[in-house]
Amino acid sequence: MRPKQEIEINKSIVNQLIIEQFPQLSHLPVSFLGSGWDNMNYRLGTKYIIRIPRRKTAVKLLENEIK
Repeated sequence: MRPKQEIEINKSIVNQLIIEQFPQLSHLPVSFLGSGWDNMNYRLGTKYIIRIPRRKTAVKLLENEIK
């Protein structure tokens, strides 16, 4: 059984993050792809995937992955 989502993520939040952090990409369409154990996944246009943590513990995992 997958853990409960702790952080509320939806398409509206994803759009707002894009506008704030990557305004040059804000014209691209956003669509939900699915969710995994730790992350929510969205497609941005045809070239990008957005992965956002759905649990607090996943934030550290993503930070380590970026390093």
